[in-house]
Amino acid sequence: MPARVTLHLRSGGTLVADAVDYPGFTTRPPDWDSSGDKFDALAQAAASPEERDGVKALIQNLEHQPVRRLAHALGAIGRPASEQLVAGRQT
Repeated sequence: MPARVTLHLRSGGTLVADAVDYPGFTTRPPDWDSSGDKFDALAQAAASPEERDGVKALIQNLEHQPVRRLAHALGAIGRPASEQLVAGRQT
């Protein structure tokens, strides 16, 4: 996945930068903190800090619980408690 960017400056100079990968690429996988930061940045418009923290906690321990808990938490984002689903039914 190599890439090269070349900038030709008005002054006549040239700047060149090469990259073979980037953070998050398979050769530089993200750590938990950077993944959480990215999730927060992407979800902040739709989910409260408490909702985001809850989703991150579920994901961090996903192998120890049913995935339906994560699906339920994602489906509940931004909904008042009176509209949230309980056991597949609307309350």
